[in-house]
Order: sequence, then structure tokens, then C-alpha cells
Amino acid sequence: MSKRLWPATIVLLLFSGPAVFAQGNPVPALAIRYVRFENANHLPPEQQDRITLMLRQAGYTPGSEPVTEQAVRNAYADKGFWQAKIRVDATPADGQVDVTVRAIEEGRAYKLGSLRWTGVSAFQENDLARLVPLHPGRVLERTKIVEAIDAIRRAYFGGGYLSYSATPEVEMNDHDGTAMLRINVNEGGLFTVQSFDVIGVAPDVRMRLLQAWPFRAGDVYRGENVENFVAVNSAMLPVPVSNDVVCRTVDLSNRTVEFVLDFRPQPLACNGPQEIQVTSNR
Repeated sequence: MSKRLWPATIVLLLFSGPAVFAQGNPVPALAIRYVRFENANHLPPEQQDRITLMLRQAGYTPGSEPVTEQAVRNAYADKGFWQAKIRVDATPADGQVDVTVRAIEEGRAYKLGSLRWTGVSAFQENDLARLVPLHPGRVLERTKIVEAIDAIRRAYFGGGYLSYSATPEVEMNDHDGTAMLRINVNEGGLFTVQSFDVIGVAPDVRMRLLQAWPFRAGDVYRGENVENFVAVNSAMLPVPVSNDVVCRTVDLSNRTVEFVLDFRPQPLACNGPQEIQVTSNR
């Protein structure tokens, strides 16, 4: 039996909204009076507390039970219990809600049997495997898989593969209590640097920064080189470099990256929380 993992970021996003929508109208979230766990023998108190805090921060909205169930299943998978069956009930109470999280069946803790890869060509599989904090015979923890995916992402991004993605998949063997972890990789392609410019500084400073820029048009983009460039040349910069100064424009269709350091009082529109602007020809 196989089961695709839910990335931790998706779970957090699902819990972040205070309300759901029904028939186009917002439904206010109800305050949760208490959260009770039943038969959750393998769910440590600290995880129960984290789930309780998450639920109370989000409040309760009708139809949110599946989201809660997924969060609890993730918590069980963090301990290797990949087959836990969960039920969530909400009972109105004086304008609030009492939530009961019931473990119908906790199942067993699975250990890693083997690690397999698909779609890998830019790296040696053994090199990527060293980034995975899991070993055969050890309990297969979901959080360790999340850590592995993040480490592999950094390796690919650092190598210029900005459109890389990976999907972990777990296949359980109930006969011996082991699980096979398969990481399906879509490498995308190599991205190159197209251009670099500096705005809002004196002409001589701009020229020195342009001359110090480590890339030339067509060079493979490597993120750590950009960070090193900013750190090494910080003495020339008028202010400390932050996200609202660095503008990166990523073109997925041509696999290129353009950089601008903008020190003007009103910087480019691409600056701010959405630092990376993505364009794609359709």
C-alpha cells in the first residue's frame, strides 16, 4: 500500500485561515473551548499540545474536520505511524466548540527498508542520499523526510536548477513493518544569469560593483555566489542589503535570471515580500 506525503508547508497553510466560505459568504470561525484526545497512546503530549494550539489559533469552521485529521495523521507519521486512522468530532458548547480527536486505529511504527530515486541525473544518487537524515532499520519519521527534501532543494538550487521539484512517496510493507521511501525528482533545467545592474548609487560605485560581479551572461546561476558577492562588497554599498533592495527576475521559459540592486528611495515594483517575479511564455 502506498501513500503520498503531504508537505508540512501545505498543512500549515490549511490551518492559517480563520474562516471558510460557504455559498460565497464568509463563515466566522468559532472559538474552541477545549481539545480532547482519545486513544492517542502514541501521540506524545508535546505533539498534542502543538495541535491544540494550532486549532485554537485557527478556530473552528464547519467542514474543517478533514484538515484537522490530516494534521493529526502527520503528527503520527512524525513518529513512524503512517497508517493511523483518525476521527474528529466538534460539539457546540455555549457559542464555542469542543473538539474531540479520536484515534480509531493507531497502527504500527514503520522502519525504513530502502531509499529509491527517480529522475536524478544532475547528481550522483549516493551524494543525494547523504543529505537524507534517515537510515535503513530506523523509524521512518515524516519530519526527517521534510528535512531531506529541503536539503536536496538547496543542493539543486545551489547548482542552478531553480525549477527543481521533488515528491516523496512512501510504500508500506505490512509483512515486516518496513517502508520504502521513493523520492521522485523533476530536475527542470539549468538556469543562467542574463544581466546585472545597480541603481541609486554614485557612478563610480556602480562601475566598481559591475566589475566585481562574478557572473557573465550565460554563466550558470549559483545562489551562494550571489550571497558571497553581496557580503564581500558590503563596504561599497550605501545601506545594508535586504530583500527590498535585491530584485531577482526569473524567466522560466528561457531559464534565465536578471538581477538589480536598487538603492533608490522608491525601488522597483518587484521588490518587497514577493521578491522573485516569475515570467513564462505560454
